[in-house]
Amino acid sequence: MTNFFLVPNSTIQWYKLILEAQSYANISLDSEIENYLINLLQQYLTNTELTNNIVSLDFLNNLNNNIMNDNKLRDTADKCLVLTGLFPGYADKRKLSLDYFVNMGQSSYFYLSVTQAKDLRELYESLSENFSSLSTVLNAIERIKRDTKDKLESEMHEDGEIIISNDKLYN
Repeated sequence: MTNFFLVPNSTIQWYKLILEAQSYANISLDSEIENYLINLLQQYLTNTELTNNIVSLDFLNNLNNNIMNDNKLRDTADKCLVLTGLFPGYADKRKLSLDYFVNMGQSSYFYLSVTQAKDLRELYESLSENFSSLSTVLNAIERIKRDTKDKLESEMHEDGEIIISNDKLYN
């Protein structure tokens, strides 16, 4: 007889993490926004070109075209959301304020909301209006990771069997 092991797919894992982050941050998002965040995380955490472009140039280039490139404008907004939520220290490294990325992201989602059909218009409007809350939920993911690691290290140390030092395990 063959044994089958059910392994949750990445969408389910991201969904659970988004729910946990909402709880941690004491923020409640509607399901459409949760789904958007899940897709965003799946897309951008495998994208190595996240920080290669200058966000303001991407934004302005998309607005200055006679035909606004909605996909590129959405990419700009998404990039700003990922950077403010998961990599807030990136702004400091670039000698920019976090508000710079928040404003660029909100503005990009807003411009998308005025150019789209009703269903997408409402989504982008919600993303623009709730940008700070979405960033806080994404930031909670990092805090959960850090708290979980600290708790695990503390429990292992108290048991006296395993001590973690410099991310190596010792008996």
